Amino acid sequence: MLPSTTLVRWFIAPAFTTGLLLLGFLWNHSSATSGIRLAVAYEQGQSDVFRLVNGPPTSSVHDNLRNDTLYITGFVQGGMTNSFMSAANLIYLAMLSSRIPIMPPFSPGNIGGLSEIGPIHFGDVWNIPLFREQTSVALLEWREVKKMGNASQPAMMDILGCWTLHATAHGRTDPPHGVDMFDYLALDASYTPVPDRTRLEDHKSFHGIATLGYPDGHAQGLELGPQAHDKPSPFPSSRFGKVIPPDHHLMCMDTVYYVSGTVPYEWFQDYSPAWKFVGRHLKFSDRVLRVTEAALRRLWNLREDEPIPKFIAVHARRTDFKGHCDDAPTETCFPPPSIIARYVDQVRKQLIDRSPHNTSASVSTSGTYEKVLIMSDETDSKFWDEVRGRGWWTFGWERNEWSPLELEMERVTSEEEIWGHRRIIPKRWWPTLVDAACQSLATGFVGSEYSTMSLLAIRRVREWNGGVGVIVPFGPGMYLGAQAVEANSS
Repeated sequence: MLPSTTLVRWFIAPAFTTGLLLLGFLWNHSSATSGIRLAVAYEQGQSDVFRLVNGPPTSSVHDNLRNDTLYITGFVQGGMTNSFMSAANLIYLAMLSSRIPIMPPFSPGNIGGLSEIGPIHFGDVWNIPLFREQTSVALLEWREVKKMGNASQPAMMDILGCWTLHATAHGRTDPPHGVDMFDYLALDASYTPVPDRTRLEDHKSFHGIATLGYPDGHAQGLELGPQAHDKPSPFPSSRFGKVIPPDHHLMCMDTVYYVSGTVPYEWFQDYSPAWKFVGRHLKFSDRVLRVTEAALRRLWNLREDEPIPKFIAVHARRTDFKGHCDDAPTETCFPPPSIIARYVDQVRKQLIDRSPHNTSASVSTSGTYEKVLIMSDETDSKFWDEVRGRGWWTFGWERNEWSPLELEMERVTSEEEIWGHRRIIPKRWWPTLVDAACQSLATGFVGSEYSTMSLLAIRRVREWNGGVGVIVPFGPGMYLGAQAVEANSS
């Protein structure tokens, strides 16, 4: 169970030179020219990247960083949703510390191994030009700064001095979080634990970490200032065994997932600053949306010029949440399709009631929002039999059916190049991407408790589409007898 939280009084503070509003305590910003470069009219194109670095990608990342600009980077691991949240946290830290974020690629995480499947780059999934337009926040990708290697010409190895948040998380003194992306980016890193003052219960504080990006905070983090105590011991780099203090020019961290403003797991609160000022503006790229819309049209036998009907999306996360069920049977812990259907009907009714054309005589519940698209990791065939019996739709990932996607995937993966490299999204990534994008296109949403994927989906449905969303609870014994009750009432 997630820890309980209390309401927090927020003060609105003037933000950086663009007037961006930030949540949190009043933050005094330096007028130094080395701060974050916010483009007033940020136009799409590689010429914009040149304003932030010395030129095209170089063999060493350090050769491409401007002397008058400060940067920040971090690395993400886990599923795509948690990687997205880490990336948004990184951008928010960049805003607080007046730096340019260098966004890492995403690792497959729970999809499979990096060497087997391959990474995806940030800008291939998220619409960076639109993000820049909406926020005036500049950002870079690693491929725009450093040359990516290949089998015939390996990339030059860079050794970074970084901070580790993982090593001191939850009261531990563990080694730094392993970064499987290092081989791909040709990086090695020596990590120094962040100071204890950055702690926010079992998380780290946004503002505490951001202070490490300023000269005084950096020195205090190394305990070289007047408040010095025991000097932290850096961890040697994993590949070459080098010990390097954290770099001030390129501030780097192992992971920023467990970072919050006022309470741990703050993403689950509606006042989450990482969502309000970053995440809500990160829309899916045109390429991902094109594939997703093509998949929906094929699934529903629509012509290319036909609009996609408004639909309700369902995310039923189950298999890897069995730990929440303790020793109870999963069939009494997770909601069966009959229970999920009640929430679907609830969402449908709210959507119909809100319709400006709704009258009791003219609107038919059965004919409105009738399409229900369900996404789940459930492996029980009985579950899927009942889902299909209700007339709900599924892409068929659970049966390894890819037919709605095959042609469109082949068409888009070879279309574009950047710096001589094809911008490829590996095939195994597409089910995850299409599921998430489909959820964001829905007008109604029914999600799973505790799931960060459901959390983001319900936010996108509500804020991007003006839709309606609900979360279905689950727990040990919560649905004991649910099937029998449903059978007796039918």
